[in-house]
Amino acid sequence: MRGKAFWAAVVVGWAAIGFGVWGVLADAEQTRPLRWARWFFGSLIVHDLLFAPVICLGGALLSRRLPGWVRAPVQAGLIVGGVLTLIAVPLIRGYGMRPLNPSLHPRNYAVGLAVVLAVVAGVTVLECVRRAVSRAAARGRSPASRPRT
Repeated sequence: MRGKAFWAAVVVGWAAIGFGVWGVLADAEQTRPLRWARWFFGSLIVHDLLFAPVICLGGALLSRRLPGWVRAPVQAGLIVGGVLTLIAVPLIRGYGMRPLNPSLHPRNYAVGLAVVLAVVAGVTVLECVRRAVSRAAARGRSPASRPRT
C-alpha cells in the first residue's frame, strides 16, 4: 500500500487512536487513566519480552518438525486458539465485574474457553486427517497402508 491510500489509512488510524485516548481522558473517573496506562504499557512489555519471542520460537520449531502438508492447519489452530485465549483472559480474571451488577459477567468463561479450544483442536485434527486421506488417495493407497517414517 503506497501513496494516497497509505496516508489515508494513517490519518484514519491516528484519528481512531486519538478518539480512544480522548475517551479515556474524558471519562477519567470511570476509566482511571493511570491504571489504564499501566495496563497498556505493561501489556506492550509483556508482549514484546514474553509472548512474541515464545511464539516466534514455537513457530520456528513447528516449521522444522511438522511436514509441510500439516503445518498450515496446525498453525491456524494455534493462532485461533491463542487469539481466543487472549480475548478470554480479562473475562476469566473478572476484570470489570461489579458486585452490584452480576449480569456484567454472567457466564463461566473458563469453561467456555475450554469448550471453544476443544472445538478448535477438533477442527484442526479433522483438517489434518482430511489432508492425510487426500494425500494418500492422490498416491493411490490408504493412510493405514503407508509405511511409518
